[in-house]
Amino acid sequence: MLKRHDLISDSQWRVLNYDRAMRRYDYFLYKDYGETLEVGSGVGVFTIMLRQMGVKPITAVDHSEKCIETANAMLALNGVMDVPIIEGDVNELPFANRSFDTVVCLEVLEHLWTPHKALEEMARVTRNVGDLYVTCPRQGILPPSVTPGHHQDFSVSDLFGLLEDTGWFVYKQFIDEYFQYFCSRRKS
Repeated sequence: MLKRHDLISDSQWRVLNYDRAMRRYDYFLYKDYGETLEVGSGVGVFTIMLRQMGVKPITAVDHSEKCIETANAMLALNGVMDVPIIEGDVNELPFANRSFDTVVCLEVLEHLWTPHKALEEMARVTRNVGDLYVTCPRQGILPPSVTPGHHQDFSVSDLFGLLEDTGWFVYKQFIDEYFQYFCSRRKS
């Protein structure tokens, strides 16, 4: 029988704690999302959280075949059977223009070499006046010099400027001791 430890590490599993995740994200994840794209779904941690919050329909995309396999197994273990996860590059999303009402990109941008290109792609696949929800660590919390896989270390003003420069209007932001959260609307 497949067990959780076969799929995900203890540290990743702790992120799945629903109460903690809700406290962290309920500040801005509160509306009817319509057709939603989760960019950089990884092993499905946030995908499960989004479904538990009632967000649907969701389509997820990730570049790693191994992460997609793990995510599909994690979703199944949590009774989430209605989320397709597509293999694709965030810099060339495999979707038509204006395909989604909402794009969710949680703790992904810091892993990218070209976050500006990814944000432009997210704008391309988002319908007019669609929303983008972005989170990433605060500057200095998980810098690339000590965090394998991180290529960016955004200040609040850097991330705000990057969103504005790539077709997004920031209408809400929240900063806590570890993370920065941005709610943006696609500029028409």
